[in-house]
Amino acid sequence: MVPAMASIIDTKLKFEAKPNLYQLAVYHSVYRALTSGDYDWVYLDTTHGINYMPHLASEAVRLAVHVYAVRRGRPIEYVTVNSDPYPQRERPTAKPQGQSEVPNLTIYETYHETATPQGAPGVVGALSLDILKWYVRTTSRNNRGELHVDEEALRLGLILGVSLRDALYPVMLSLGDEIGRYRDVVVSDLGRLDTAPVGVRRDGDWTVVAHTYEPSILRSSGGIMYRAAMAMHALLEVAHKLVEDVRGEVMVVNGSVALTIDALRRLNNAYGNITNRAIVENEIAKLQYVENDVNRDFMSKHVGSSTGS
Repeated sequence: MVPAMASIIDTKLKFEAKPNLYQLAVYHSVYRALTSGDYDWVYLDTTHGINYMPHLASEAVRLAVHVYAVRRGRPIEYVTVNSDPYPQRERPTAKPQGQSEVPNLTIYETYHETATPQGAPGVVGALSLDILKWYVRTTSRNNRGELHVDEEALRLGLILGVSLRDALYPVMLSLGDEIGRYRDVVVSDLGRLDTAPVGVRRDGDWTVVAHTYEPSILRSSGGIMYRAAMAMHALLEVAHKLVEDVRGEVMVVNGSVALTIDALRRLNNAYGNITNRAIVENEIAKLQYVENDVNRDFMSKHVGSSTGS
C-alpha cells in the first residue's frame, strides 16, 4: 500500500480514502502474495503503524493467512511484532562526517498463531460473520434509504459464515452453485484493485494519493462496503475449497442435499474442533437413521415377502 512507503522514500505521502479500503487492499495484496508462492511463516511488523493502520492490517493479514491455510492444505504461522520506540536523535558529537549509529531496539512478539487447515474454516467463518453482521447493523442504522446491497450475496455470506463457524457442511454444500458463481464475481471484482484509477495531487509539501476503487458486489453510500467485500472473499474462497474437496460425495435425503456419511466423517476429522465434531456427529446420526429406515422398509417389502413372513 502506498502510504507505507513514506518512511523509505524521499517524499511525504498522504492517503485520502476510507480506512476500510486500506484494510481491503492489505488483505488482497497479502493473500495474492501468499498464493503466488509457498510460505510457512508470515510476520507483520506494526512498529511504525499509525492511527487505524496496525489494527486493520493485523485483522486483514490474519484473515488472509487463515484462508491461505485452507487453500493450500498445510499449516502456516502468523506472527506480529513490535519494537521499543526509536530514541530521540541525540545532539551531534564528534563522529566522522557521514557516519551514524543505529541503536539496538528490542523486538517483541505481540501475537503468534498457527493457522491450520483444520481450524482455519472456523476462524474465517467467525471473523467474517462478525464483519458482515456489523455491516448489516451499521448500514441499516446510518444509511436507511440509501443502501444498495446485493441482498443475495449478503444472504449467502451470512449463511456461509454460520456454516463454516459451526461446521454445518451439508448446508454449505447445498449452496455449491451459488458459492462458485459469487466467488468468480468477487475474485474478478477485487482484481480491479490493481487497475482502478488512483488520484494523485500536490498539497503543499505532501503528495496526496486517493484510491477510487469501489467493489460492485456490496455497495453503500457510507463507504463501509470494503470490509464486507473482504469478508465475502474469505468466506467464498474457503467454502469453494471445501465444496471441491467433497464434490461427488453427495446424497439426497428427503429432497435435500447432504453429504455421504463417509464424507461427513472425513470432513469432521479434518476440519472439526470438539464442538464442531458434536454437531457433525449429530448430522451423521440423522443420516444413519434415514439409511436404517430405508433399509428396514426395503427388507420388509422384498426380503420379508419372499420368505412368507
